[in-house]
Amino acid sequence: MDSLPDGTSAEDVSDLMTRLSSYIKNALTTVIIIVLITGLSFAQGQRPEQVVAIFCAKLIDGRSESPQEQMVIIVRGNRIEAVGKAREMSIPKEATRIDLSAATVLPGLIDVHAHIIPDIGYTQDSFLKRSSAQNALDGLVNAQKILNAGFTTLRDPGDMDPFYAHLAVRDAINSGRVQGPRIVAAGHLLSITGGHADFNSGAPELNIPAFGEIVDGVDEVRKAVRKEVKWGADWIKISATGGIYSAGDDPGLQQFTFDEMKVAVDEARRFGRYVAAHSHGVEGTKSAIRAGARSIEHGSILDDEAVELFKLHGAYLVPTIYTSEYTLAEGEKNKQPVHAMEKARQLHELKRKSFLKAVKGGVKIVYGTDTGIIPQGANARQFAVMVKWGMPPAQAIRTATSMAAEMLGLSQSVGSIEAGKYADLIAVTGDPLTDISVLEDVKFVMKSGQIIKDRPKEPVRQGH
Repeated sequence: MDSLPDGTSAEDVSDLMTRLSSYIKNALTTVIIIVLITGLSFAQGQRPEQVVAIFCAKLIDGRSESPQEQMVIIVRGNRIEAVGKAREMSIPKEATRIDLSAATVLPGLIDVHAHIIPDIGYTQDSFLKRSSAQNALDGLVNAQKILNAGFTTLRDPGDMDPFYAHLAVRDAINSGRVQGPRIVAAGHLLSITGGHADFNSGAPELNIPAFGEIVDGVDEVRKAVRKEVKWGADWIKISATGGIYSAGDDPGLQQFTFDEMKVAVDEARRFGRYVAAHSHGVEGTKSAIRAGARSIEHGSILDDEAVELFKLHGAYLVPTIYTSEYTLAEGEKNKQPVHAMEKARQLHELKRKSFLKAVKGGVKIVYGTDTGIIPQGANARQFAVMVKWGMPPAQAIRTATSMAAEMLGLSQSVGSIEAGKYADLIAVTGDPLTDISVLEDVKFVMKSGQIIKDRPKEPVRQGH
């Protein structure tokens, strides 16, 4: 054995070896713990996705004219993996079986004109009395009502908040922090001074703020679009004409000039956004289409030229036709303003005739309800009005499924029951092609593979 260095005793060596052994044991223990934690995390990350097999009596896929019978939808995780005839499908052994064999299954519905903040009784000055925090809380509750009604996707076309409460709700839902329909949204409604989004019923010396963004001239419009994009707007909303529920303006008259509308469209397009134009009167509608607006909201007065412009430019019509029926039937009870009741009465028959003209003329029509004017969660009531006013039931369903997804630019993800798309599904008892009002009582809702609502007559069976 080599001699020890001067001054080093055998006890010192023994102590050193003991400490070294302790360090090695601690290091090995640490390595083992890290390996176990890493392995556990990896195992959790690799956990198999949930697989569900949904058995349907009838399936309306959102694209076809006719339903398919005795179908199975295989859902893996949040997407549809396969769709086919029950007798031909191979059901994965690990699949949970959901029995909707007494129901009709459809894609999750889409409402492209759903304001999530206001509800019945919310007047144009209500936003002056409410904080953005209160608006956000109400917006979340209202969005959940819409989801439970079977609408798994919506577009909020600008809402009544001085800031951007509804965009905060959108972000919370879309990030998965809270439950609700996936949302795309405009920020504020851009309007001229004295226009639809201005506050026109106060004393002039009070200088009361408007609920929208008031801009005049192309430079102000351009800057406003940039501001909306800055704060996260998915769409830009402009007011081409006056409105029904706003005081002091005429829904039949054009507000923004063509040049103002055109700069809004051009600026939005540079940032990858579409423009939606609020418009009742025909001249405002035609100017907005020529300017490049992707959608016309309301479109209450149409002529033959307007119909041809829709088709020439590929624009979409979002006719919120249930609003006037609801207002005329329930407005007095809900204490709606006198000017709103009168405007709704004047436009009601024009809306019916224009809607039928659009249907017969081959305009691309998309489902939008204007919730806030009608009750939150009552979104499906408009289907019956569309059919009563001349639209075939199958087409009415497509307006709220594949056609709505197309307008929103979301056809790759939602709007029909096809492999690869999100597992957004609803079920109703009865056949909506013979009685479309059954869509007002949705029994089953699934969004992105997660069951939101489950009230079918037949029990859900956990299976092999």
